[in-house]
Amino acid sequence: MIQNASRQRKIHQPTIEARLKDLNAVKQSILDDSKIVKKGVSSIPVKIYPEFYFKELKFFADLVIVEMDMTLQKIWLSEKMTDIAAIIELKCDSGNAISTSDYIKTDMPKLKEYIHWLNYDCQYYFGVIYENDCEWLHWFDKRSTNHWANGRLTELNAGYLGETMYFEVNSYNNMNFQQKRTPCNVIF
Repeated sequence: MIQNASRQRKIHQPTIEARLKDLNAVKQSILDDSKIVKKGVSSIPVKIYPEFYFKELKFFADLVIVEMDMTLQKIWLSEKMTDIAAIIELKCDSGNAISTSDYIKTDMPKLKEYIHWLNYDCQYYFGVIYENDCEWLHWFDKRSTNHWANGRLTELNAGYLGETMYFEVNSYNNMNFQQKRTPCNVIF
């Protein structure tokens, strides 16, 4: 019995060592600064800011991914920001009143203001989870998508079409999937 357990340990030892190596790599990646890759540059440290305040517009963006220069001798992290990679506005609601739809649409003018008035060459995302039956999963009309949102914006939407919850990407920036829809299979 003891010999059999020893033999089993020897057989599984390479697998265990490989899993430990993978686990250590994951631990190290969590400890390292987050990095993104930019064309022509190996990697750039980034931070994710929730409720990022734009003084120029007096708006709070839900999430902003910023590039940082950690070598700058500044006290505040906000002073080490060198560029913005993405601005993300998010909404989640399950109501079915007209006011709910209006509530979701309140971030649309904010995105337009970001694009028109901020001098950042970044991507803009509008993410909506609408836990109700919808006729469609996009929120921007052709007037927006053919003009100010064109080349800059991607919608990340979820909602019910009939009895099925779908996730959909509507990209107006030619960088992401175009009108990619997939059902969400939720198991309770």
